[in-house]
Amino acid sequence: MSTNTLEQLKQAKSVLEAERKPVSHVQEAVKATKDITQFVKIALSKENRRIFQPGEQDDIVSILAEINRTNKELYNKCRTPEHFNRDATRYLKMKNHIIRKSECIHFSLDQGFYATEPLGFSAGKAIELSLKQIRKIRDGHHQGKWTRLPIDVNVDDSAKTEVEKIYAESAPLAEKLLKNENIGNFDPPMTIEEVQSVYKFFHNVSQIQELEQQALTDALSKKTPTEQSTPYEILDRLSSFERKLKNVRVPTSKNIPDWGIHLYETSLTDMTIRMHLLRIPFEPLGFLNRHLKILEEQKGSDGIEKSISSFHDNAVQELEQLQLFSESFAGVDETLQEVTGILQNLSICFGKIYHNASSQTITNSFLIKVLELIKGMLEKGARVADSKSDTLIKLHQSVNDVDLFDDPITEGMIHSLDLLEQGKEAMGQYCDKLKTFLETLSNASDWDSRQTYKFLKNAYDENASLTSASMFFGSITKTCVLLKSSIKEVESMWLELAKLREQKLESGALYEQTISLLGNDTGFSENSLRQRADQVEELNWILDEMLGLGVQEEQRFVDELHSELRPVGDRIKAHRIKESARKLELTSTIEKSKQDPIVAKTKVRKTKKSDKSSEPSSGNKKQVYDPFLPFQMVVLKKACKEMTSSEGKMMYQVLTNTHIFFTLLNKMESSFKQGEGLENELEQDLARSKTTQEFLKNFARLKFLPNGYYKGNNTPYDYNEEKREFEVPKGIKKELKITNSSTSTPMDIFSRLMRVLLGLDDSNTLAAIMPPQTLSIMEDDFMLKRIDRKAVEEGLHST
Repeated sequence: MSTNTLEQLKQAKSVLEAERKPVSHVQEAVKATKDITQFVKIALSKENRRIFQPGEQDDIVSILAEINRTNKELYNKCRTPEHFNRDATRYLKMKNHIIRKSECIHFSLDQGFYATEPLGFSAGKAIELSLKQIRKIRDGHHQGKWTRLPIDVNVDDSAKTEVEKIYAESAPLAEKLLKNENIGNFDPPMTIEEVQSVYKFFHNVSQIQELEQQALTDALSKKTPTEQSTPYEILDRLSSFERKLKNVRVPTSKNIPDWGIHLYETSLTDMTIRMHLLRIPFEPLGFLNRHLKILEEQKGSDGIEKSISSFHDNAVQELEQLQLFSESFAGVDETLQEVTGILQNLSICFGKIYHNASSQTITNSFLIKVLELIKGMLEKGARVADSKSDTLIKLHQSVNDVDLFDDPITEGMIHSLDLLEQGKEAMGQYCDKLKTFLETLSNASDWDSRQTYKFLKNAYDENASLTSASMFFGSITKTCVLLKSSIKEVESMWLELAKLREQKLESGALYEQTISLLGNDTGFSENSLRQRADQVEELNWILDEMLGLGVQEEQRFVDELHSELRPVGDRIKAHRIKESARKLELTSTIEKSKQDPIVAKTKVRKTKKSDKSSEPSSGNKKQVYDPFLPFQMVVLKKACKEMTSSEGKMMYQVLTNTHIFFTLLNKMESSFKQGEGLENELEQDLARSKTTQEFLKNFARLKFLPNGYYKGNNTPYDYNEEKREFEVPKGIKKELKITNSSTSTPMDIFSRLMRVLLGLDDSNTLAAIMPPQTLSIMEDDFMLKRIDRKAVEEGLHST
């Protein structure tokens, strides 16, 4: 018995193993694994490894191992259709993963030529384009030129011979590859032999490119370098730039918005700072040159002896002033650097606190401590800045009194003081805001974590003043460092003059050595001068782009925009006039009804009847529910009538029956029951709408049934059960609750919906009053498509 049972088990096992094959759903993955394994085995053979980029072999092996692991798991776990049905989604994902990874390996090998060609081409297209280019290079060599280079470069015989040799090998190979249909597309993948041929062709192309690049490098190295600008030329360019900058006029607020004016002012400040930072290092040169001219002029008028004596007497007095200035500057840059560091660290720390805070755990007391700490550090920074503010003011006054320096030094001092005041003002403003925040927090001890976190976010959003102040003080520090360096340089030169005077030389010898000393090179290196010349050119370019041609182009755009919007403004104005007249007519009707009781009785009856609509009518006119002006309605109906899309046809039905939305509201009012409509069920009904008209009706139900009609101050009207209507005062419009904190009239809501459906407004304008999923459904199923929206816009523009 046991022997027979054992035999049966062995036979069942062998039958089961024989029948164990992948289910039909995943056989494609097994086949893909087998094919890619065989392909990689050939690709990674020793003779083919030259075609791979660095590290590419490791990546391919890693991807193949991942494919095999996924295939093994899929084969073991998905044995039968029953197993597949238990977790079909997972197994299909595994299959797709294997296929996608296989395609990645093929793409990596097939498209390896992208090392020399732009992305986006098939191998065949890339070969075709590259062949044209190397043929162009070869033809240019027949004329003795590298024709593709941006400058005129002659070709030498060795390069010409080498290119001809490479071309002779590459052209036939390219022609052969172009005849292969498999090379011209990405599917099916190329064989390893085809990949090798493609790589060989582009290896030849790369060799020609290297020869071309080498020719350009050699030609540029032989070109005569551009003449180096002298310090005086750079100073002249900076003076020219300063004049251009002073002539810039900021546009008025009539032409551009306030933020545009602020951008102009910020740009001017930035360029002024850059100009001073470039100019101040050259000021010792101008200082020495000015004194050299004074000495030469005095020599011509007073003679050598008197002029040199007077010059050195003045130099002694100026040296005293220079030493005084140096002492005054001592510590200014370190102090301002300290303020800058405080502001930068404060901004960084505040950012870390905000980004690491949690809306679930943050407490009121913690936020108070944080804001008090920030406030204390700001007040410390302000005190440190004040400690040097008086020093800079006195220094500026001394500079003016002695008339020792040129205007740029004086203007640099003035600019530093202005920036200092702006930085202190920015710090003071944020300190005041922090005081307000702390007062609010001290009176809100019962706030929960979410409210406290929102308050922290508001405080953090306001901290732009910290960054602004940090930038101001950073600019002041740079300016002061350069001013101090320039004064020190002049001081060292005047100390040399003092040494000459102490040598008791004859007037002629003293004059010659003084002239030689004043005329010495100030020590600007070629790299330094080249860098500063480039920076001056960059400044001029920025000025032209932002405040020159850029301003003219921007003004032209603004003028065109005003021209385009003028008809829109006229239509809005006409609509406002019409609305005002309608309201005036309604008011006069109500006043007349109060004066005549008999007429009032009749009018009240009519008013109640019409009051059930969203907008009360006046007189005996027919009630109009159109969301657009009459002439616009005519155009819109005509445009939608001619549309062939389902969205356009449904929109035409809505435009010809605009009353349905409001009639439904009237019917629902007569049968209203407080709390009858559950919003989640109404939202589901809205999402299941089949037509545009049905969507609008379901939206009306969503906004009316849960709450009924509301007042403009977001409080509900009382509902009269006997009269079956809301108790709304005469002449007052009923509104629907559209969000937790806002209401709107049915006509306004209907108009907003229609404008979005017609493509006149962006769908995001409804994000606050409509669930995201429903909004997406509306965009996909009911909103006019692009071609229909274009027809609507063209129709409206033609009116």
